[in-house]
Amino acid sequence: MTRLIIVGAGASGMMAAISAAKNNKDTEITILEHGTKAGRKILATGNGRCNLTNKKLDNECFRSHDKECIDKWLKEWPAEKIIDMFYEMGMLTYDKGGYIYPYSRQASTVNDTLIKQCERLGIKFVLDAHVLDIETCEDKTFKVAV
Repeated sequence: MTRLIIVGAGASGMMAAISAAKNNKDTEITILEHGTKAGRKILATGNGRCNLTNKKLDNECFRSHDKECIDKWLKEWPAEKIIDMFYEMGMLTYDKGGYIYPYSRQASTVNDTLIKQCERLGIKFVLDAHVLDIETCEDKTFKVAV
């Protein structure tokens, strides 16, 4: 069995784990989190409401020297796809002037939705895990020292 370790249980780490679990059924996925709670920073986003996406995004909304990369990402992840993805996980959203929020108007709903989806997919969390080193092995695998 393949094992995958993701460092960081923030929004990006949990979304990476969810995507990996959906696309790699025979992979054991573990998220290592330095803090004592997964998704802690999510709770502070959008003044506690967590703006998930914006329907009016274009590459001018981002600072980057690679505008083509931003255009590609926006084409692959339009707001509708993000809204649908959260709906499939059981979370409703609402649109306020093109800004998309959880229907509950609470960032904790987003965090709880991501954590519960990870748990449904069998993703393990290791909290209070301090990654000390990541070493590349000769066989192109990695050793993670916690």
